Amino acid sequence: MKALAARFETQLEELVSHTVALSQAQIREFAGFAVPELVPGTIAVYEQGVAALPELREPEPDELAVIERMAAVRAEQGISVDAYLAGFRLTGGEMLVASERFTVELELSAATVIAFHRHLWAWSDLAMRCAASAHRSTVESLAVRPRRNVDGLLVELLNGQLSLPEIAGLATTWGLHASSSVRAVRIRGKASRWAFGGALVEHEGDLCGFVPVNTVLPDDLRAGVSDAVAVCHLDRGFAQAGEALAAATHFGRRGPVTLADVALEAGVLRNHDLGEALARRLLPEPEAHDDLERTVWCWLGARCEIGEAARELYVHPNTVRYRLRRFAELSGLDLDSPRVRAELWWALAHRRSTH
Repeated sequence: MKALAARFETQLEELVSHTVALSQAQIREFAGFAVPELVPGTIAVYEQGVAALPELREPEPDELAVIERMAAVRAEQGISVDAYLAGFRLTGGEMLVASERFTVELELSAATVIAFHRHLWAWSDLAMRCAASAHRSTVESLAVRPRRNVDGLLVELLNGQLSLPEIAGLATTWGLHASSSVRAVRIRGKASRWAFGGALVEHEGDLCGFVPVNTVLPDDLRAGVSDAVAVCHLDRGFAQAGEALAAATHFGRRGPVTLADVALEAGVLRNHDLGEALARRLLPEPEAHDDLERTVWCWLGARCEIGEAARELYVHPNTVRYRLRRFAELSGLDLDSPRVRAELWWALAHRRSTH
């Protein structure tokens, strides 16, 4: 048994990595968690089980205390007792599979395998009963708190103020799990909170919350939309949606936008010092050349098409050509250079964002 225990110890990292991957693939409630959040509990099960292996003994109180603490952590993470015990059983099953492989590699007797199986089932039975009790006690203690209405809880969820058990409980009111994928949204303007599914609430003058992943918002709506995120990470998505909406509003973009859609505009708002440096270098005397700068801005926004820029400005195409030529003369810039165009767009966007 000592040789078998030693092999488990040397292979621990590989076994834990494999078991965590299986847990995420087979147990839905684990799917929304990052690997580092699941590794400690899996290691605890392996280590405590292997510690008792050489003497084939029952778990000692301090070993059970470790298992109970991990069960409490899982409860605080919002994982149900059924899902937690399913993970425990999966880990035990992987220990059995590994033991059979190690027995062959170490050329141990069949009696050793049988003894290990009996030991593992007895050890797991006692450990799981203690873990389930600790999990339920933790859930009960977390549940003893003032009740809040769902709209208020949604706002707290968007702002990252709820614990994982609270998120898991709140998600069930929408028929979801903490790991379910949704899109955070922040909508500005008139819209019904019931029009798009999901859950929306009036917050800071906007309609905020989440919608199903496949929801298509109408083009006449100004809204920031996040990438798909788990309900338990909705605060990250809401920050993303808010930044997208701020950039779209600042630069006059309409329709629903993701942060990727307005990445450049968001970059301008984030990097004030960079924009200021480019503006000082490329755009001297802003008041003296408003028409020229507005023409260059429209021309860049029109994919450098003279005719399209002229229509946008309600002027003749020759007027656009003259203004571009005049701007180039005054600035000394080569407007045919892709780098210059990129820097010029950034500088003009910065100036428009600060005036």
